[in-house]
Amino acid sequence: MFRADGRLFSQIYSYLELKDLLNLSRTCKKFREFFLNRKMNESLWKQARINTDGAPERPPFLSEPAFVHLLYSPNCHVGPIYFKTDGLLMVLH
Repeated sequence: MFRADGRLFSQIYSYLELKDLLNLSRTCKKFREFFLNRKMNESLWKQARINTDGAPERPPFLSEPAFVHLLYSPNCHVGPIYFKTDGLLMVLH
């Protein structure tokens, strides 16, 4: 599917936003392999960031897909936070 119509699909994908590419990459194994191939598709993720209004710049220590996951995943990305209050040890997750 990707080989025969590669240019057509790349053209279509170039109009998508970050969340769209993230959702597509989670659709099936073939899409995951395609979109997470760093050498082939980094430009797609960069274009998607341009297409996404208000998207912040990517930190240099994260790949494009990892940054998008951090932005749009509903999961907590920080470990537990420990602090003391009134002599009690509190843990936030």
